[in-house]
Amino acid sequence: MTRPQSFEISHVGIAVSNLQESIARYKLLLGNDPTLVSEVKDQSVRIAIFSPKEGSEKSKGSRIELLEPTSSNSPIQRFLEE
Repeated sequence: MTRPQSFEISHVGIAVSNLQESIARYKLLLGNDPTLVSEVKDQSVRIAIFSPKEGSEKSKGSRIELLEPTSSNSPIQRFLEE
């Protein structure tokens, strides 16, 4: 039996209905501010990205991306409605 290849996860996307509330929650959980908060107009979302803390042994680890829909046509909005 061959051993599976290892891989790294770049980021995990989490759909949220309220970005500001979710940012506050993740700041408490992770102990740091998001490294980026932005609107991606062509995707109809606002995002916040949390990266691992600088200087930690996992500073090159996976990021968490929170996604809030900005319109009812957004794929994220449809996902949240399911």
